[in-house]
Amino acid sequence: MSDALLEIHYHNTSNRAIAAFPVTRGVPLPEGRLRDADGLAIRLTDGSLRPMQTRVLETWFDGSIKWLLLDFALPVTPNERGSVSLVHAAVEPDRRMRLDETPDAVIVTTPMLRVVISKREFALFTSYQVNGKEMMLLGSDIVLEDMEGKQYYASLATALDVRVIEQGTQRIVVQVSGRHTAEDDATLLDYRVRYTFQPDEPGVKISYK
Repeated sequence: MSDALLEIHYHNTSNRAIAAFPVTRGVPLPEGRLRDADGLAIRLTDGSLRPMQTRVLETWFDGSIKWLLLDFALPVTPNERGSVSLVHAAVEPDRRMRLDETPDAVIVTTPMLRVVISKREFALFTSYQVNGKEMMLLGSDIVLEDMEGKQYYASLATALDVRVIEQGTQRIVVQVSGRHTAEDDATLLDYRVRYTFQPDEPGVKISYK
């Protein structure tokens, strides 16, 4: 009998090898199968183990896990099809990402980046360093323009909400929310910017809504 809690099937549809493809996936589990998300790992077809990040999304009436969110990195060859297993296993945690918070900022450090996101005034980045080199000029913004040509700035939001949505070894998500505001304090539309960091990614994914 297999010791796997479940299997995840995958297909690399590209013609290139990817050393560490980031996977975020919610998986269902039968009632009573798993009560604790600690001590889990991904087992590859060669038997090697990969560390992962988990979050319980939903539980059964008996308290066991019904839906579990998984984050891990998967190495794939060109056009590879295969499967990996979720197993109980002791794996050395991945410690390549760090998140620090101060009263003024959220700071995320990955193997290639050091990013500072302000809590005081909106900017896409207060600082964006790649391998120690600063890549961002001050004053980055998101500007909307209405039909009359009036401009509304994310940076002029009077109330800025900055929070950490996910914090783990495989994925960190920071969210910044506010309201686009003109120089005369008129407003137009709320905004939400989410930053997603992963240890093997050379950049950061930004989503704006």
